[in-house]
Amino acid sequence: MDLTLTHPSPSQPPPPQPPPSTPPSPPPPLSPPPPSLPPLDTVPSIWFTGGCSSNGTSAVDNVEYVAGGYTASRALFYHDANASRKFYIYWDPDCSCGGAPARWIVDTDAPNTTAPCDLDGDGECSDKAHIDSDEPSLEIGTKA
Repeated sequence: MDLTLTHPSPSQPPPPQPPPSTPPSPPPPLSPPPPSLPPLDTVPSIWFTGGCSSNGTSAVDNVEYVAGGYTASRALFYHDANASRKFYIYWDPDCSCGGAPARWIVDTDAPNTTAPCDLDGDGECSDKAHIDSDEPSLEIGTKA
């Protein structure tokens, strides 16, 4: 009978203990809600003068526009005060949802007030008139 002599292995040190638990950090404070938007009946109407349209719609020549509501970007949109025809002015951050420059648009399509871009839903930048602008508030006195 063969016997093998072995040395007992040194005992393993106990696994390290995790540090005492610390209470969880409090959640970050909620960001304040955005400021409320002014009621539409307090927004003054705007007039477009001196514009012309190649298709004869006269959407931007001596036309009064009144506030119609707010879009998803919190920008005002306006509609023609003349009930017999409908033209709209609105700011679209990207009229194709494909990287087009932000712009103020005059069009016969009402803006979708919940869409983040391409507010007329046509997938392209087709309108009666527009002026490129990164500013979602209408610049009074702007000439295109």
